[in-house]
Amino acid sequence: MKNVSVEEARKIKEFCNSCDDMINGKFILADVKISNILKSIAQSKELYNLMAECLLNFNFDEEFRKAKISNLGEKHFKMPDADYKRIALTFCFMVEVDNKKIEFYDFISNYFRSEDAPGSEYMIFAKTMLVTFKNDVVNKFNLDNAKVETALTKTSVSLSDKLIRKLQEIKNLSDINPKVKDRNKEVISIYVKALIEAIKIGNKRIISALAMAFDAVMRKVKPLRGLYEEFTALLIKIY
Repeated sequence: MKNVSVEEARKIKEFCNSCDDMINGKFILADVKISNILKSIAQSKELYNLMAECLLNFNFDEEFRKAKISNLGEKHFKMPDADYKRIALTFCFMVEVDNKKIEFYDFISNYFRSEDAPGSEYMIFAKTMLVTFKNDVVNKFNLDNAKVETALTKTSVSLSDKLIRKLQEIKNLSDINPKVKDRNKEVISIYVKALIEAIKIGNKRIISALAMAFDAVMRKVKPLRGLYEEFTALLIKIY
């Protein structure tokens, strides 16, 4: 295990949170969550260096082909035995998905299907690749949990403030933009106020419910799409 600074430990913890967000999620927004995992790796010197070490002499095409097993018409995916190969394989897979070179949903449907539990493809994928990837990475470092949690709390507060400011920007732009219908302005104002209150008290269940309803409204308001996508990216990063 490698010792790391408090700042790097915090970044590794954020990487874990990004992984957990995808592990505990579903198909929806999987591409965004993969991008967030890759960003968390890029923002950490230790994680970036670990990926570089694991990729040394690693042949993704060959290892990916070996992992995709077909037997009498049935397909499944077997991760490599060596931890550095598992890390490299999952990292490269996410890069390929992010670059649109692998169709994520087709891959999941083909290689993680279960006759015993129909519809469980995503859960099997998450357990096979994401949980393994996260654990393999974390096991490479010695993390001081107390220090990490303190640093992460400070970061979370800061990000919550940014989230509230982004919501306020959405409302302000909605109010002055003539292309936004009056009915939509009213609905946006209601949801923004409710979301801000939920964020202030930190109630994730209420935030999640409001965010889903808010998303249905904002998808129809094209003039605010850019700001809304920034809000969504922040929301996923925190919650």
